[in-house]
Amino acid sequence: MWNTLLRSRRQRNGLLLLPSIVLGLSVATNANAIPITFDPVNFVGRYQVFGVTPRMDGVQIIDLDPGNHEIRVADNSPIPITVDASGNVTTTNSGAVIGGFQTVTFNNIGITIDPGQFEQNNSDRWGLRFVEEFNTGASTIGPQNIVVVPNLSYWVSLGGSQSFVADIDSLGNVTVQNGISGVGGLQSLSFNTQSVTVDPSDFDQNSTGDWGVRFIHKTRSSNTPGPQTVYLVPGVDNYSFDLGQVSSFLISVDGAGNAAAMNGVSATGGFGSLTLNTVPVSIDPGNFDQNSTGDWGIRFIHNVRSSSSPGPQTVYLVPGVTNYGFTIGQVLSFTVGLDTSNNMSVANGISGVGGFQSLTLNTELINVNPGTFSGNWSARFVHTASGEGTFFAVPGANYSIRAGSDNQTVGVGLPCSATPSNFPLDGTTFDLSCPPGTISLTATGDSFLRQGAKDRNEGANPMLRIRKSGKNRSVVKFDEQSISGFGAITKATLRLHVRDTGNNWGSGRTVDAHALNVEFSEGNGKNAGVPNSESTRGTGEGTTWKCAIDSDISNQQTNCDPIWIGGDFVPTTSIGQIHTSSQTGPVEWDVTADVWNGNSAWLLKKTEEGQNGIVEYYSREGAADEGNMDLAPTLTIE
Repeated sequence: MWNTLLRSRRQRNGLLLLPSIVLGLSVATNANAIPITFDPVNFVGRYQVFGVTPRMDGVQIIDLDPGNHEIRVADNSPIPITVDASGNVTTTNSGAVIGGFQTVTFNNIGITIDPGQFEQNNSDRWGLRFVEEFNTGASTIGPQNIVVVPNLSYWVSLGGSQSFVADIDSLGNVTVQNGISGVGGLQSLSFNTQSVTVDPSDFDQNSTGDWGVRFIHKTRSSNTPGPQTVYLVPGVDNYSFDLGQVSSFLISVDGAGNAAAMNGVSATGGFGSLTLNTVPVSIDPGNFDQNSTGDWGIRFIHNVRSSSSPGPQTVYLVPGVTNYGFTIGQVLSFTVGLDTSNNMSVANGISGVGGFQSLTLNTELINVNPGTFSGNWSARFVHTASGEGTFFAVPGANYSIRAGSDNQTVGVGLPCSATPSNFPLDGTTFDLSCPPGTISLTATGDSFLRQGAKDRNEGANPMLRIRKSGKNRSVVKFDEQSISGFGAITKATLRLHVRDTGNNWGSGRTVDAHALNVEFSEGNGKNAGVPNSESTRGTGEGTTWKCAIDSDISNQQTNCDPIWIGGDFVPTTSIGQIHTSSQTGPVEWDVTADVWNGNSAWLLKKTEEGQNGIVEYYSREGAADEGNMDLAPTLTIE
């Protein structure tokens, strides 16, 4: 029977799947390596010589050095083998494999696995990991016969995840390690199952809400609303629960039939039941709503078109999930999360601003000059126009600019930028820019000052640091002519991006931006926090704790007159920005009053420098190292 089974497994869709002996892997490490033939006989699963080959199947010829090796069958069970200098192979697990002269032959035994009621799920996937997998939703129903290598342990996978372990001895007796996921016998394994009623609660109110147990049972609220019954195997704590077709949190069912969310917050469990916890979240598209065909939403949960449903929308989300996919123009653009306190967050830090049960999209106005193109152009699923025009873009997302039969993907950053900003389309050149009225300037110089190293310069350091120990303060400057040539200024915003932060900010402490009274020189030194091989005092002039411009940073002397001792600055005119131990993304200070007073450079320090709190921002050099100049210090003028 098992030879017939093997032939049926290897011949599918009219194709005969032959063992891959012709692929014999040559992995010799020295001239003494010996070719060993591995013959799995009727076993069709994956195996490998650990540390020598990748996973493989079928007959293989492997060059092995004399000595001890280890065969891994189905990724879980090591079989030790020894190859002597003559090519004889021996093993201490003769129940699994038989060694011989330049040969290793697998023992085989047939096991019948009965999934029981687990098969009542509409898309359940199960099997022995790296041996064979079955999908009831296809055409495979009922008990299945599988050839295994005995005297080993195997992971039984449910829903695509390794779930419990079954031991199979040399006689074919099956034992389930946890004792509750199944019942073993001679050459047999039957799943135990528990029925669990999953209630999506208010999640069902989302217009396209997809949810389910991954690769086991999937439903869409618009098609099948209300509670659903799922059959699960007890003793498994890693069933993946999907929201919007994304693995979101794990659930489990114990031997008594009690279901639970492993994170404790995403759902409320009970005997044979699981109810999603949901929170109404208001999402405000901001100016993105002004696009004529602007599509946006939470992927496979709630989708909106501005022209038909303008304004903020309420979406019901499950807390404790950090990877909801947000789409802009029907393209998955960034991820958002809802924490256990019901606060929304944006993973990339620039596409929106999260709050308590709320999210507001950031937008930038992009001007499109289509050159000589006379037809309609579009930012696909966002805006369509002819001639020169504008559309509102959410930074951190990509946009497909289309003209005729051509298209170009464009990324939009914060502060306002388009990459690429010009490109050929349909025989002409398209130019994208941020319209007059807003300019974003990248710092022309930045560094940080160290009280504990008063004559050291950090102008080339990839970070800008603020901290208590030894007092560190950061300085940044911008092109004064670009600011003065702008015209009437209504707002000026200084923005730095957090690179790293210490877990020592208590409940949160503020950092202030102070306008500098004197010009400073950036310098080219970098010492703090860099590898010794990259550390350098630098040459020429640069700023230090003692000097705005030290004329020779290569020495350990104070080469300036007058000295400024940690910066010459005025009282802050902006509101101090709270920093926390979990600080990420951009931090902004309103420096409008400073710019009105003719300032173009700032010093940043903690309001209370004697209190704990360390933060590192990206410098210009750090942003360049990341290949993303949007992370550099910027000054946005409106």
